[in-house]
Amino acid sequence: MSENTTTTKKSESESPPKSLEMKFMYSFIVLLWIAAGAAVYVTFFSEEARQQITNADSNLNKYADVEGLEPAEVDEAQKKIVFNSQGEVVDPEAANELPRALEPFTLTNQSGETIGLEELKGKPWVGTFVFTSCPGPCSMITGRMKQLQSDLEGVDFNLVSVTVDPKNDTPEKLTKYADAFTADLNNWQFLTGDAEVIYELIRGGFKMPVAEMKPGDIMHTNRFVVVDADGNYVDSFIALKDDEYFALKKRIRELAEASQEDSPVSEPESVGKASSGEESETP
Repeated sequence: MSENTTTTKKSESESPPKSLEMKFMYSFIVLLWIAAGAAVYVTFFSEEARQQITNADSNLNKYADVEGLEPAEVDEAQKKIVFNSQGEVVDPEAANELPRALEPFTLTNQSGETIGLEELKGKPWVGTFVFTSCPGPCSMITGRMKQLQSDLEGVDFNLVSVTVDPKNDTPEKLTKYADAFTADLNNWQFLTGDAEVIYELIRGGFKMPVAEMKPGDIMHTNRFVVVDADGNYVDSFIALKDDEYFALKKRIRELAEASQEDSPVSEPESVGKASSGEESETP
């Protein structure tokens, strides 16, 4: 009896219980069903997605085959948004009447010198609004200004870059910024100063937007403004667009020629003496 009992216990321990076998089998069947369902799901939705793409392509091709189909014309005048000195939207037709005399302003250039509207009179100038830590298009705008300076070498005009972040852009920072673009400072001013003066110039004078959304994030225009030799705002261009850049160059040449024609021509000293009856000594 003792031997039979011992043998029976050994055989039971060597073979796994039937309940464990059944659990394993059920788990295996469940996994197979899950895998099959997932395959069907992926296949179905992949086919559906492919069908949607096919339909979209066919719609595009259908419209592309229509002769004479062109994009709807956009009224550029309706795209202009004009702001007053408080940053409020105003009537674009009234605000865009040009030329318009600018109100006097006084700022400081990269060398610490006072530069304002009066100092800039006598020559036409192109202005931009940027800041040295700008993560956006400011570097491209300033690069285009450098290109303009090179392309119009010999033309008598000025370039003016006004910072929209004057609390951080000191004259020292502006000097480094100018050096980074190898700007010729003989006819290019980098201006900073009181934020209220700058924002009033942009909003009130040029009717363009500017606002500090948060520290380091300043919304500003990417337009180039053009001012004539008398201090009148006469035009603006999106100079990052090539066609407008060419138009800007033409406009500056015209204004520079006009200012030279209007400026009085000084007579030679010998002519002045002869007219006054004085005789010049001959060596």
